[in-house]
Amino acid sequence: MLGKIKNGEQITIIDIEEASKEHRKVKEEAADIGTQIHEWVNKWIEGKKPEIPEDDRIRNGITAFLQFQKEYKVKWLESEKIVYSQKYNFAGILDAVGFINKKLIIFDFKSANAIYPEFALQTAGYQIAYEEMMKKNVDHRLIVKFGKETGDFEWRKFEENEKDKKAFLACLTLKNRLKELE
Repeated sequence: MLGKIKNGEQITIIDIEEASKEHRKVKEEAADIGTQIHEWVNKWIEGKKPEIPEDDRIRNGITAFLQFQKEYKVKWLESEKIVYSQKYNFAGILDAVGFINKKLIIFDFKSANAIYPEFALQTAGYQIAYEEMMKKNVDHRLIVKFGKETGDFEWRKFEENEKDKKAFLACLTLKNRLKELE
């Protein structure tokens, strides 16, 4: 459509409809890249030797993960763990659990554009369920963002466990109440 605009051509309804769908295509492609990075990292944590894909964006995300691992020397315990809280009746799949300097950490891997505050609440839910199931206390949660474009990584530590757990449970209460009202 931009080509038509630049050339002074008339834009049709079909052009507008196609353009309106473009954001979905971009979003789906980004999600697919993120999924492939996650799958590769999961296999690597499990001790498999996955092949590095040819797509530069996926390779960049993998490179960022490997750089993170090299710098922090995580001792991985498990990956893609299904967690469930009987007490609060919710479940999720956390990306990984491991140790850095003998501290038990829940990891969440992202290939998003940023590390958003709501990730603190998402991982607090995982923490609630993991601690309930495993009878172990998690020291903190770590969001690790892998750069698809650059191959760099960025991370953010969430240590205010009780505040984040309380906020997550408030969101869960709200979600459940809204469902009741439907």
